[in-house]
Amino acid sequence: MFTQQRQNQERLKKASRITIAGAATNAVLAIVKIVVGCYSGYLALIADGFHSFSDLVSDFIALITLKISAREADVHMHYGYRRVETLGALFFSLLLAAIGVGLIVDAFGAPEHTFTTGFYFEVGLVAALAVAAKEVLFQLTRRLGIKLSSPMLVANAWHHRSAAISSVLVLISVVIHEIFPIFPYVDTITTVIIAGLILHASWEEGVQAVKELIDFSPSLETVALVEEMAERVPEVTFTHNLRIRTLGGALYVELCAETDPDLTIEKGHEVAEKIRKEITQNIPNVIEVMVHITPKGEYLRKELAEI
Repeated sequence: MFTQQRQNQERLKKASRITIAGAATNAVLAIVKIVVGCYSGYLALIADGFHSFSDLVSDFIALITLKISAREADVHMHYGYRRVETLGALFFSLLLAAIGVGLIVDAFGAPEHTFTTGFYFEVGLVAALAVAAKEVLFQLTRRLGIKLSSPMLVANAWHHRSAAISSVLVLISVVIHEIFPIFPYVDTITTVIIAGLILHASWEEGVQAVKELIDFSPSLETVALVEEMAERVPEVTFTHNLRIRTLGGALYVELCAETDPDLTIEKGHEVAEKIRKEITQNIPNVIEVMVHITPKGEYLRKELAEI
């Protein structure tokens, strides 16, 4: 138990560190975009600045979610709070969907962007720096999210990517105004394509979160691997009633293992501990294994009795 608590705290520390770095970056980008946007008169950059400010709200929610999910199980939450991360991931998927729809609406309904001549370079430079910063945050946050099995971090990473895409649109519009002013619909087409990519990411993250919230079983490969690890233990003759649930990217396993009916309670406990170690040491993200020891042949006898 102490080891698990230490792992949870270490996980929280790493996740919070990258989230705070993202929040600090968003704050700086928001201020710079709005100042340069106001100075140049470019409304798109001002809007992108307020988009960065909205990212701060997302980072704040992510920090709260990560903090809550690190709590240990108690009388109110017997399985712990890790599924709060999944709820946060679902929220972010909905937020991404709203951003995607908003981009499409803006693409067809927003007036043509105009700004004071002579500020192409400044606006383009700010947009390019924003793209670079948010893409780096996306890559770092996503990799850490996958490493820590954190749906919250992965979802927040895609939010960084959506912000990077928003800045890409600003950069593209600047280039179009400077080089290709005769193609007024390039902005609209590019925006719709990128919005489609954001909606696709939103769908994938949302589906994954919903599956976890309704206790959808993991992949067949994971189920088969758990059975294989359990049956590696020499004393185990058969496993059945395997159930796996996902909580915040972590796997909770419950199964019945048949063994010699003449084993003592103490020996049965040793067999259960061997199974637990075999599974947790060989399958990533398994943090809890509940093993029920049953006498050899019990499952078959129950099945035959029901015929």
